[in-house]
Amino acid sequence: MTKKLKNITKVLGKPETTKDKILQWYLSPGLTELTKKEEKIRKRWSSCFALLCKYHSPQQAVSVLMKEFSISEPQAYRDVKNSISVFGDIGKSEKEGYRHILFEYSMKVFQLAASNNDLKEMNKSISNMISLKGLDKEDPDLPDFSKLTPNIYEIVVDEESNNILKKLSNLGVIDISDIKID
Repeated sequence: MTKKLKNITKVLGKPETTKDKILQWYLSPGLTELTKKEEKIRKRWSSCFALLCKYHSPQQAVSVLMKEFSISEPQAYRDVKNSISVFGDIGKSEKEGYRHILFEYSMKVFQLAASNNDLKEMNKSISNMISLKGLDKEDPDLPDFSKLTPNIYEIVVDEESNNILKKLSNLGVIDISDIKID
């Protein structure tokens, strides 16, 4: 095992399932080897996601997968689920995969509307894309600034030091950066 592969395995963990291994294969090209069986599965998932992005419903994709790869219906449905999970956005949830597919659909509708000079449908498509990407919402990673309160630090200074600080403050700016504290 190469040093790079060991480092990636430390970060991603050792792949325990075929899905984990295929995901790791995409995240570290050339560093993870797939068996012949895993490569067949990877190609099925890749074909499946391509179908979904080309406006096939999951049910239509299942039918195509069953014919093209001679697999059972339950296996084809598992392939649809896994392809969405892996290719939707590597490292993100299945929901993100669906969001990506729907965004592609909205883009296609926008393109069709643009070719017909249909401004109303173009605006609807843009609204859908904004909603799908969450651009109409505040960034969820930002803190709620209204709930943040400033810290108040109470500094206790003896009488002699307080008098010195008062005298210095009358002179203007006080630079205390080089004051040594015992």
